Amino acid sequence: MRREWRQGWMLSASYAFQRSRYASSAESLREVPNAPEHLFAFRAAAPLVPQLFVASTRVTVEGPRWDRNDSATDPTQTRTSPSVVWDLVLSGRAERFGLRYALGVYNMFDWRYAVPMSNEFVRGDRRQSLTTMVQGGRTFLASASVDF
Repeated sequence: MRREWRQGWMLSASYAFQRSRYASSAESLREVPNAPEHLFAFRAAAPLVPQLFVASTRVTVEGPRWDRNDSATDPTQTRTSPSVVWDLVLSGRAERFGLRYALGVYNMFDWRYAVPMSNEFVRGDRRQSLTTMVQGGRTFLASASVDF
């Protein structure tokens, strides 16, 4: 669902439910890797000073994901933890100067969450295979562009 107003306000919410299964009924397969059952996102934008400063926010919630150990001969298949990520961005433009800019903080809560990895990823010189990788925590964005 999404609603936009003329003054620049915006609200949006989305939810997805999926139940992934293998098409074959082979008993040698476990759960489908990297397929969260629940995905939710909420977004909002509000003009603080019309065109000059717009505050935007997004909250994303993802359910747990199974790792790649989906074969009965693999080690035990595990799940990652759910994640909640909150982003906040202040953006705007100065039409007179052709300037656009944005300042943002992504993952405001510094949530450390992991996502499943495929077989191609290995750890260090021991060639030990990774099943999950922790994602980066809080990050910052600063951008500016000028059109002329």
